[in-house]
Amino acid sequence: MGRNSGHTPKSKMQKDFYTRYIKEQNYEPTIDESLGFDTSSDKEEDFSLQKADRKRKEPKKDIILRHFEENWVKWVFSFAGIALLYFFFAFQVNLSKTDSRSLENEKDIINLNADTDKEVERLDKEIEKLEGKIESEKDKNQQQDLNIQRNSIMIENKKNNKNGM
Repeated sequence: MGRNSGHTPKSKMQKDFYTRYIKEQNYEPTIDESLGFDTSSDKEEDFSLQKADRKRKEPKKDIILRHFEENWVKWVFSFAGIALLYFFFAFQVNLSKTDSRSLENEKDIINLNADTDKEVERLDKEIEKLEGKIESEKDKNQQQDLNIQRNSIMIENKKNNKNGM
């Protein structure tokens, strides 16, 4: 059997009935006036708090909530400062990365320009060689044309000499 098996909760109607019953009862003081308590001659009441030997244990949730209620401005400025520092350092890191990349790109461009200049010089030399070959080929072709023309004239002259004799 469970712990509360003998007790059944009251319904709403039973609770309402009980509260009405209590309100209808005549008020009877809990202190018996017939007891002989010392009366005080002080007209002022004592509102001092009783000092406890130990502090009441407070739930951690309440301690944390009270701390944030009392110090919320400090926390807001702290988080804002941390966020600003984070963005500042992130910006610095990105800026330094960008600088290093630009330096690398600049070096690559310089190397590429140097390689391009070397390649242009090499191609210019190749073009000069080819132009020289073309000129020599033209001279050869012209010489061949002259030889062909001379040979054709000689052949015609021989044919004419054979026919005319």
